[in-house]
Amino acid sequence: MSEKTVVVALGHKALGTTLPEQKLATRETAKAIADLVEEGTRVVISHSNGPQVGMIHTAMNEFGKAHPDYTFAPMSVCSAMSQGYIGYDLQNAIRAELISRGIYKPVATILTQVVIDPYDDAFGEPEKVIGRVLNAEEAEAEEDKGNFVTETAPGEYRRILAAPKPQRIVEIETVRALTDAGQIVIAAGGGGIPVMEQGIDLHGASAIIEKDFASGLLAEELNADTLMILTSVEKVSLNHNTDQESYLDTISTEDAKKYIADDQFAAGSMLPKIEAGVSFVEKGTGRRTIITDMAHAKDGYCEKTGTDKKEVQRWIPIVAAIRKTKGKVEEQEMLGRYGFYESIDYTPERLRKNRKSEPVKNYMAHHQALILLSINNLFNNKFFQKRFMKNP
Repeated sequence: MSEKTVVVALGHKALGTTLPEQKLATRETAKAIADLVEEGTRVVISHSNGPQVGMIHTAMNEFGKAHPDYTFAPMSVCSAMSQGYIGYDLQNAIRAELISRGIYKPVATILTQVVIDPYDDAFGEPEKVIGRVLNAEEAEAEEDKGNFVTETAPGEYRRILAAPKPQRIVEIETVRALTDAGQIVIAAGGGGIPVMEQGIDLHGASAIIEKDFASGLLAEELNADTLMILTSVEKVSLNHNTDQESYLDTISTEDAKKYIADDQFAAGSMLPKIEAGVSFVEKGTGRRTIITDMAHAKDGYCEKTGTDKKEVQRWIPIVAAIRKTKGKVEEQEMLGRYGFYESIDYTPERLRKNRKSEPVKNYMAHHQALILLSINNLFNNKFFQKRFMKNP
């Protein structure tokens, strides 16, 4: 049986805020990743970078102010820097934890660019606050350069950036090759380096990509089995922080969409996690999204805790098909104690008197699987043939 692929999206808690905090936090994070490796999975990791990229952006621009000969660092460059130094601590911590458990597996960080749509509506409504506090004069200068600013306190302003949806991961084939080679890969950190395509060139964009959406796209393009989003809570809840709060275990994508429509999840917090999870599950078969905290990552993967979203509708046609054909199957005595028999024999010279057919009373597990696969395929618009032709 081939290894299952899990994309793990790490939140702020997994990385800390300052450099010393990050060094300590990644050691704890490495334990959760090593647990998943011991479960026999192929692990690909994405991560947030909010505090880190903010620190880099502030430091580089302060340096630019003090040294006029140096240019200010664009947001795309700051994102690339954050991927490098977060990946450095993370891959070393994972490597050390694996070795301590007797596991020798390479860990690699990929500087990952993510293509965005320059016409994304998000550019008209920027929402991500970034960088240092500006005074009124500095804020006006930023606006003169075409940047957005917002007043965060009386007389205090900060840059605000768009959060466009990710369209395509540029280095996906590199990530896939390393994953297939058995390496643990860290990719699409901070949502990826936002870039726009201009001919054959890629140009950095002044934007921030939501980490959860980028993680979902990464899982989708890798055709992963599981998207695991590690956050600050063990389970997703409804009516959060109220007397009616209730926790979710396994839910369908349809239920998740209903809860989204009912505004059960906070924008910029749990909402993008739910939306990314639903999108990932619906675009494939046999997929699941798990949302839980770091301490319960292994239990969440083993479905002992966390909130698990599955496309339960894809399982229904198998049961429905069996129900629809059950009468005919029983007529022909094809349904035995352990499921369907091997086949039906219609050869006249081998049949008993007054019989039109005779069941061949054998069981072969792989044939049972093919029967179920064929029924499922029939009622799901030939999805298996399409998948097969897509990945020859």
